[in-house]
Amino acid sequence: MRKWSAKDKARIVLELVSGQRNVAEATRVHGVAESVLYRWQREFLENAHAAFASGCSEQEVCVTLGQGR
Repeated sequence: MRKWSAKDKARIVLELVSGQRNVAEATRVHGVAESVLYRWQREFLENAHAAFASGCSEQEVCVTLGQGR
């Protein structure tokens, strides 16, 4: 089983939410199960507010949208 970094997960989820890829394409291209992609997407969206929190600590997930790789 592959371990995905938080940065890779965010990049893949951004492909989904931006419409760059649909779930079927992402599963095929990245080799990730559909259920895993939906879980990542749900977790990403539930925690998106953290990107705008001031003073994010190293333990918090801070995502810069639109930055890509």
